[in-house]
Amino acid sequence: MFLDEDHEAFLAAQLTKETLVDTQARMGMMLDLMPMGLLIHTRQGIIFGN
Repeated sequence: MFLDEDHEAFLAAQLTKETLVDTQARMGMMLDLMPMGLLIHTRQGIIFGN
């Protein structure tokens, strides 16, 4: 019983990670194609700039 729950949690985490990576890649492509500059930052530094 515990193995099934662990396996299901692992699969859910893996799907979440794949979805986030795909979303990040798509967002990066969109931001790179913007006709204006964009800078995303925090107090610690720059996160993204196109």
